[in-house]
Amino acid sequence: MAFISDLHAGPLTDVRLLEKALLSVAEFEPDVILFGGDYVSLESRHMRHLLKPLTLLNPSTPKFAVLGNHDLWLSDQHIVECLQHAGVDVLVNQNRRLSLPYADISVCGLDEPGVGMPDAEQTFAGACDVRLLLMHSPLGLRHVNDHDFAIAFCGHTHGGQIAMPSGKPFVLPPGSGERRFAHGVFALPDQRQLLTSRGIGMSDLPIRLFAPSEVHLCHLSSVYDQPV
Repeated sequence: MAFISDLHAGPLTDVRLLEKALLSVAEFEPDVILFGGDYVSLESRHMRHLLKPLTLLNPSTPKFAVLGNHDLWLSDQHIVECLQHAGVDVLVNQNRRLSLPYADISVCGLDEPGVGMPDAEQTFAGACDVRLLLMHSPLGLRHVNDHDFAIAFCGHTHGGQIAMPSGKPFVLPPGSGERRFAHGVFALPDQRQLLTSRGIGMSDLPIRLFAPSEVHLCHLSSVYDQPV
């Protein structure tokens, strides 16, 4: 599985960085690709910078996405259409069951928790027992409450984009949720997990310091109780 977030296509993010990131995903040859939102920063027309890099991905690989706050501030319909043209299924409080051999897994996409209209009941309705939660920000945890999922994937924070040498962010963007979830993998109650990505691109300033861009290439496995 590959997870990529916060591409932020536009004048603040070099298109070569977008190409490198998506090429890394393509070379991993994942079974599923997840996109965590914020495809552009300033104008929806900047989606044109993503059209060619997205063609690097295998068209037969299932791809799922949620929208970010930057997308919803703009013409999100244009952004959705561009993603759909690239074979990406955009989820807004919806879930999709994967095909065989992973048909016991659902990808559940929660609407953007800061400026969207997240609805956890609708997001998980009818989902399989094994649920992968896709949301733009760690703030989404406040909306899912006690709903069951195996792991949640999110971005938005950029890891602060500018951080101390230790990686601790100076500031986080509004709508990031709890500061302790700024970047990394976290254990949550009820054996759930959270992965927060620093993402790829940049917003506000065309610089990253001690918060490098990243793509997550994951091997997910299940451990079943074996009979004695």
